[in-house]
Amino acid sequence: MKKFNTILRYISSSLVVLVGLVFTVLETTLLVTLDFTLYEDQFLAFVQLILRLAISSSALALGILSLIKRTRSFVPHSLCLFISSAVMIPFVSNNFGIYFTLVSALFVLSQILFSKMHS
Repeated sequence: MKKFNTILRYISSSLVVLVGLVFTVLETTLLVTLDFTLYEDQFLAFVQLILRLAISSSALALGILSLIKRTRSFVPHSLCLFISSAVMIPFVSNNFGIYFTLVSALFVLSQILFSKMHS
């Protein structure tokens, strides 16, 4: 069971890094190309873009930290990622929130199992 938990933790952390990296690159590209100026309400589009960039870059950082610091549990951090991604589902487009919520749910599960096994 301990080996399964370790494998699940590495897989979920890698998924968080992969999804975070993909969406960080995508959102940064949209910010650099000034994509938000194409919308009718440019301020609202800019705020949505900044929030999506913030959540994806924080997910990327959290995933990298969980891979680097293997003995540390990231339960509070993973819960914050899950809650913030679940709250943003109705406010973002392109199913961005759904993908992050699913990946963060797996990440929370792996972190909880990790903390139970090592306590």
